[in-house]
Amino acid sequence: MDQDNANEREMTSPPPPESWTDAEARLARAQRGEKTPLTADELLHEIQVHQIEMPNETLRQAQAAMEESGDRYVDLYDFAPVGYLTLSAEGLITEVNLTGAALLGDDREMLLNRRFADFVVAADSERWHGQFRHVLKQGGKHVVELSLRHADGTAFPARLDCLQRKAGGPLVVRIALWDLTESKRANQALRDSKILLQSVIDATPDWIYVKDSEHRFMLVNGPFAKAFSRAPADMIGRHDTDFMPRQLCEGNPDDGTPGLHDSDSAVFAGQSLHVPCEVIPLEEGETRIFDTFKGPLRDTSQRIYGSLCYRRDITERFNKAQEQKALELQLWQAQKMELVGQLTGGIAHDFNNILASILGYAELVQMSPDIQQNSRLTQYLREILQAGFRAKELVTQLLTFSGRREVPTEAINVAPIVKEVAKLLRSTLPTSISIKTDIARNLPQVLMSPVQLHQVLMNLGINARDAITGKGAIEVKAKAVALEGSMACDSCHQDFAGSHLVLSVRDTGSGIPLENRSKIFHPFFTTKGVGLGSGLGLSVLHGIVHSANGHVKVATALGEGTEFHVYLPPQSEDVAPFSREVKPAAGQIPVGRHVMLIDDDASIIGFMTPLLENLGCKVTGLTSSTVALRVFQADPNCVDMVITDQTMPDLTGADLARAMLACRRDIPVVVSTGYSDEIDENRAREIGIRRLLLKPVPAKVLADVVAECLAVKEE
Repeated sequence: MDQDNANEREMTSPPPPESWTDAEARLARAQRGEKTPLTADELLHEIQVHQIEMPNETLRQAQAAMEESGDRYVDLYDFAPVGYLTLSAEGLITEVNLTGAALLGDDREMLLNRRFADFVVAADSERWHGQFRHVLKQGGKHVVELSLRHADGTAFPARLDCLQRKAGGPLVVRIALWDLTESKRANQALRDSKILLQSVIDATPDWIYVKDSEHRFMLVNGPFAKAFSRAPADMIGRHDTDFMPRQLCEGNPDDGTPGLHDSDSAVFAGQSLHVPCEVIPLEEGETRIFDTFKGPLRDTSQRIYGSLCYRRDITERFNKAQEQKALELQLWQAQKMELVGQLTGGIAHDFNNILASILGYAELVQMSPDIQQNSRLTQYLREILQAGFRAKELVTQLLTFSGRREVPTEAINVAPIVKEVAKLLRSTLPTSISIKTDIARNLPQVLMSPVQLHQVLMNLGINARDAITGKGAIEVKAKAVALEGSMACDSCHQDFAGSHLVLSVRDTGSGIPLENRSKIFHPFFTTKGVGLGSGLGLSVLHGIVHSANGHVKVATALGEGTEFHVYLPPQSEDVAPFSREVKPAAGQIPVGRHVMLIDDDASIIGFMTPLLENLGCKVTGLTSSTVALRVFQADPNCVDMVITDQTMPDLTGADLARAMLACRRDIPVVVSTGYSDEIDENRAREIGIRRLLLKPVPAKVLADVVAECLAVKEE
């Protein structure tokens, strides 16, 4: 029986008492004020329950230490920044610290035994009761946020950390109460600032975004997200390669093309970058140009945590700038041509007058029987004449290149001229260079001078020949094309489009170096040796082609040759050319016809007078246009023909012709000029002038013109 009672006491008695060492250690911690797993009361309770035997003095010291430690814990408990409450299983407040009482807005004594639910606002009451029951039933820690009401009725947001405890007594719920007013206010301010920031960056049309070191988006504005058909929120936390082409992000190491990741890495290394014209491909093949700025974002410790990118779309501005640049280039080209033209026009008249005198007197000397018997002097005169005509051709090229020389045009077929030029070139080429033609059928006509077209093709052919060293080939093509889009002329830099007849000359030479490609149409620019080229070939081509409303394209590569394409607008209607053919021969001039010769340069009168007299004409030479007009008006029938210079003091040749033709409608008037921008063949025809001659005029040409005019009079 005693054994049974002993067993029963063993089963119902508390756990074995702690050893004195454990209790003493806990007591020592309590004396030092350290936190213990139990309060002082609980520790004393355990000593009593477990019947730990201590000397009376030790026990009194332990109790004193516990009381002092308890006071310390009470201070910490009451004045903690967090409200602490203990609720009974019925939800009554059984304990509250001073902070908790202050949060609930009443004295501690007034709060004890009151229902905590009375301080929960009505809207959260049901949620609180459900949470409280859940804590009692399930135990553990639970957190709930709801609105509480002060004793005066004002509400505030609160957080409750609830913990179920049963410490040797009834079941209770301990609560840590946090006032979230400032936290909510701060969070709301943070949310408001984020909304404001998002609104501000969304309001700009520029792209703004922030990426972390892993190239994930931390911040994105609306225009940037819209460019990729996304919303800003959809891109946050996503990698840039989810939206952008991978090659754009990572670049192409094979050809050295940098990528966005390269610049981001530079930013995280502390650099700030500016890319004035960055090309960004978008969806559906669209490409835009951006002015890009990138820089690091740093926290308070100056650690870089993000890469800020700001991009402004400058595509339209860039395109306009390119157009402006092209227009400026066109203007510069036009001004250059105008300046050269003014220079050429300024000297052409006087220079051609000088050449006219030199060549005229040389031809007179050449006609002398005494000279013809001296072969050496004849050779000298021939050299003088050849040099003079080369000088004349040089001035003609300058005038043509600068657009100062109007050349009569007509609708011509290019195929015969292409064949003729190819035949001429073949005779000048070494056997190591081959030439072939490819001429399409049914080519449209073009409106230009046959002589000028011949000159264009010859210039290109000679350039092709000179570009080939050793063995090579030249190919001349002619075909009609219809351009789908616009192209930029490599000479005048203007855009052109539509249907054209294209003449192409391709060689297998060395190609044009990059540094020379922008200069090839400049006057006097040449890469040939001294004496091997005037540098006017392509300049003259520029003038001829553009006077026919055409354009030029050049395709070249070093070591692969060059191909020039001349685009000429097709001409569907025939244009009657100004008559330039001289039919009668000099021997048909009636003897004794009276020719009035007018030129303010006495040297011109000096050589033309004997030249015309040798043709059997009677000549009256005058150096004043006003005197000539008075003589003619006194007796309009006193002369059979008038040859006058254009540029003279008082009356120009055109004005003199009008006055004379007003007196006598049938008088043949021929005007000669070294250069004039006041008259051309069309205006001469309108006045009634028979012929417009360009100085210097060879003796044979002058004889034929006089014969033509006097023969017409004879009829």
